[in-house]
Amino acid sequence: MMTKKWVGVTCALLMAGVLLCAPLLSAPSLPRESYAKYRQDIAQGVVKSVRLDASAVMAVTLSDGTTYQTDNPRRETLKEELLTAGIAVEEGSAAAEPSRIIGFMLAGALVVGAYKAFSREKTAVVVKEAEESKKNTTFADVAGNREAVDSLRGLVDYLQDPEKYKKLGARLPRGVLLYGPPGTGKTLMAKALAGEAGVPFLYASGSDFVQMYVGMGASRVRELFKRARKNGRCVVFIDEIDALGKSRASGEGDNGERDQTLNALLTEMSGFEGGEGILVVAATNRRDTLDEALLRPGRFDRHVEVGMPDRIARERIIEVVSRRMPLGEVCIADIARRTVGFSGAALESMMNEAAIVAARQGSLQVTESHIDNAYFSSLVGDEREIALDARDRRITAIHEAGHALACRRLLPEDAVQHVTIIPATRGSGGHMLRVPAERMQTKMSLRASVQVALAGRAAEEVTFGQENISVGAANDLDVATRTLEHMVCRLGMDEEAGLATRSEKDGSSLVQKRMQEYYRATVALIRENEELLLSLAAELEAKETLSGEQVDQVLTGTGGTRTPNEPPPRMHAEGRMANGAETQLPI
Repeated sequence: MMTKKWVGVTCALLMAGVLLCAPLLSAPSLPRESYAKYRQDIAQGVVKSVRLDASAVMAVTLSDGTTYQTDNPRRETLKEELLTAGIAVEEGSAAAEPSRIIGFMLAGALVVGAYKAFSREKTAVVVKEAEESKKNTTFADVAGNREAVDSLRGLVDYLQDPEKYKKLGARLPRGVLLYGPPGTGKTLMAKALAGEAGVPFLYASGSDFVQMYVGMGASRVRELFKRARKNGRCVVFIDEIDALGKSRASGEGDNGERDQTLNALLTEMSGFEGGEGILVVAATNRRDTLDEALLRPGRFDRHVEVGMPDRIARERIIEVVSRRMPLGEVCIADIARRTVGFSGAALESMMNEAAIVAARQGSLQVTESHIDNAYFSSLVGDEREIALDARDRRITAIHEAGHALACRRLLPEDAVQHVTIIPATRGSGGHMLRVPAERMQTKMSLRASVQVALAGRAAEEVTFGQENISVGAANDLDVATRTLEHMVCRLGMDEEAGLATRSEKDGSSLVQKRMQEYYRATVALIRENEELLLSLAAELEAKETLSGEQVDQVLTGTGGTRTPNEPPPRMHAEGRMANGAETQLPI
């Protein structure tokens, strides 16, 4: 819906168009006569006056008041001939031109006024949105990141009573920079700081300041801080500050608009006194890209890291986001244990998806099964209803069984959540969901992770032969390559590479060498446990999905559908199983 100001701007532009066109529409249209007729009137002495200009026609007025237009011969002696014959000569534009000039002047004034109104509207957008973003949010609504909350809690008293600190000569921080991965609650913390202190919360996004026209962003910065000074004690929050505060020494090319906007921000932050009760809070996911002038003391004095939540923090977050949901018999601690690597936003999205699933199924409560559905959907997508043929089903079962077997043998502290051969909407033909233990990674654990990623391909090679391996290991190879690159090029975990860091290009040969070594070790592990691999694959083929407990039962010999002496089906090179079933290699 258009605001009143926009309606006024539109009307002004329409009126300007009318004023421009009105003189053209109202100008009289004179009848056209031939040049021979004009010469005849000259000979008869009935021509009273002639209007000459630079156009191709001239206006002729007769003694009886008749006026017409005819062709202008544009002779240099024409004016002299007319004056000699006693005919008045008028030069210049038509009589309607004064009104046309007035119309142009009024139209220009309206256009200039509309542009200024438009500029003021664009400048005020940031502040207007800031006022509408004010909510009564407190630290009680923030779960997890206790250290970050404690760091901000100390600023509440300053915002409530800045004079107390000013009397003691203390200069309170002008700015606080919140940095960390996306979805960890940086915006929520800034709102909670303002809500806890009971002061206005002015919100703006860094991308709002970067405009096409030089100077527009700087004017928005000044307008935002002008409103902040008018409010007095307040929190000014700038989200995505890296959009306007990128380092000027980054070599990304000159950007006059961004530089002017950044300079305006630096000037404004240095321009207000610490005792005014104005606190600038900014958030970014990329602190390393910010300009050094922004990060120096006196601007953003405090840098607060907002990291990914640990298990206790995830439990608290789930309690907060689900307090309005009618939960059934749900173990929140178990959900927190499984959701390693989930940010606060991801947890909120998962619980919201669980409530949607429950409502869609007509349930009155959100149960464990609804949360499991949302959990698996957020990781691998929804299950696809695709009927796999016998060979694809067998290959997928062997592949996923290889991952599960290697995980239980090499990473016993990690939990296998489930293993399935059911395809998912995100492209996986099956998957093993592993919940890593929350511990510091070591060289041994990283190597084990690489072997677990390679175990699916190794299981296919051991079972079907090297000529019949499938394309199902594409993502596994990407994961293994990235982990090895990190170990060799960044972490100094390779004796041959040494401790010095290097580029991925320089370390590519060593990464390939270690990949082959780890793959051979993984193949040896699978061969040693081939009987368990085949038992687990048979169980997967029979049930399609196995829980972690069922996987452990098969591997410990307390469960499974395949007898120890049952020969496994072998793959022949021509693409048939030993039992004669028709197969087709996946692509």
